[in-house]
Amino acid sequence: MLTPRARVISCPNCGGPIDPGADAVRVTCEHCHRVIDITPEGVATMANALVKAGVAIPKHAMSVDDIHAEIAERDAVKRERTKTALLVALVVGLMVAGLVALAIAFG
Repeated sequence: MLTPRARVISCPNCGGPIDPGADAVRVTCEHCHRVIDITPEGVATMANALVKAGVAIPKHAMSVDDIHAEIAERDAVKRERTKTALLVALVVGLMVAGLVALAIAFG
């Protein structure tokens, strides 16, 4: 019976051995701490473009459930920020309206 071969690669920066594991797409060298993409060139290019755009790339593969959970969490945070911004806008609007009313009454 054939056993799966371990993926052992060398760091392009220091030459140290790197064992990324079966599901890793990005790994940090334990010797020089350089972050290394261990995917096909096209995938690595796309990952770098996403990082430049502010999208975090996970170090390990994520399941569909993990991705859905992360999206739901981000959406919840976004909703809370929107609620807070609307509340601040409402309070500021009421304060301005009150100041205008005072200016008219005592103007």
